[in-house]
Amino acid sequence: MLAARTGAAEDSMEVRLLACALIDAVSVAVEHWAGQDEPGDVTELTWQALACLQVDELQAATRG
Repeated sequence: MLAARTGAAEDSMEVRLLACALIDAVSVAVEHWAGQDEPGDVTELTWQALACLQVDELQAATRG
């Protein structure tokens, strides 16, 4: 799906890097949520984490 959205080859380093960044952002958000005394909305934290990545800029970088 990332390859199709970015126009990069499925087996490209750029697509793998973007996938890893997205997975890590979600993992950090869930870990942060789980460590809270009174956790809020995990979905909101996840969206905040993804926004920190500035995904549009990452996708632009894969296009060269």
